[in-house]
Amino acid sequence: MPSQEAREGISATENPPNLHEMARGRADLLDPAHDVVEIEEEAGNAAGTTSHRIRAWLFRADLAAEPVPLAQIASLIRHDENFVWIDLDDLRREDLATINDLLQLGDAAVTSAAAEWQRPQLHRYADHFFVSVTVPQLLPQELRVQATQLDLFVGRNYLVTAHKSPLPFAERIMARAAHNPALIQYDSAFMLYLILDELLVYDEDLQHEISAEVERMEERALGTLSEAFLNDLLRFKRYLYALSALIGQHRPILRAFLRPDFSWIESAGVEIYFRDLDGRLRDLLEALTADSAAVNNAFGIYVSHVSHRTNKIIKVLTIVSAIVLPMSLIVGFFATAFQGVPVIHTPEGFLLMLIAVVLVPVVALSLFHWRRWI
Repeated sequence: MPSQEAREGISATENPPNLHEMARGRADLLDPAHDVVEIEEEAGNAAGTTSHRIRAWLFRADLAAEPVPLAQIASLIRHDENFVWIDLDDLRREDLATINDLLQLGDAAVTSAAAEWQRPQLHRYADHFFVSVTVPQLLPQELRVQATQLDLFVGRNYLVTAHKSPLPFAERIMARAAHNPALIQYDSAFMLYLILDELLVYDEDLQHEISAEVERMEERALGTLSEAFLNDLLRFKRYLYALSALIGQHRPILRAFLRPDFSWIESAGVEIYFRDLDGRLRDLLEALTADSAAVNNAFGIYVSHVSHRTNKIIKVLTIVSAIVLPMSLIVGFFATAFQGVPVIHTPEGFLLMLIAVVLVPVVALSLFHWRRWI
């Protein structure tokens, strides 16, 4: 774990006493997909006991991870051999107020955590920093994305996670934290890495689901001419864009961790882990871009299929016209010929007309077949 001198050096030289913004995602990225994104609402007031919503675990080298009461947190984190993870589930404003009284997290960051979903951001205080990330949750049947927020307060020997919706990867975080000896060595910085790593794994799983759905869209494009499919495809394109935008907004946050003026990560000795996260996020965004291109290809397949079907219909109508028109001319000629024209108004003329009427389509179809038009 980082030395106390290194931590104090960071606090004294880098961080002003007030909240300082390090990075924030762009606010305009979701504008084109506002109709497919469902924003998480702000935290409400507490209802009933908070014991099931605030949980804390103690990690140290000589003990297995164990739950601890809130009253002991302040005394435990004063010792570098201890690390405490506090998780606030089903977040309420009173829960944040309770933890803020214990750890002095900062009113601005606490207010941000209690508000409705906001784009990812990174702020630092004198002795800790605040980072919020987005946990997208897919509603594939409705082609909607729920934007839920995970807030993290990272300080000396502690890390607080606060979320209004259940974390889909919470159990994996606990399992990795409980059985990872590096957590004791690097404490809060490494715990932050574990959480962001699980978030990235979760996002990668979502991308695999999207890729599978894109393949189904491509198959459907080959087998339908319905305009409803076109509407579904256009909505799916916005759905995919929304997911890409929500995930892509973490790029400036991860890069801010590696900036020279934010040496918390470097001094903790875990910079290599965060560089790996940044590289994996880049690869994930490239995969989502490829999925978006595949959706455009599905649109091209659909248009080509419609055009091909239209061409086949026009081809059939053209062949019918090429056969019926000469037959109509022949019948019209024999029906309107003047009196006195030889053969026309005789039984032999009628037979000649029938032969011509039968012969024209046979010759036309044979010619079309010879030219490989049919």
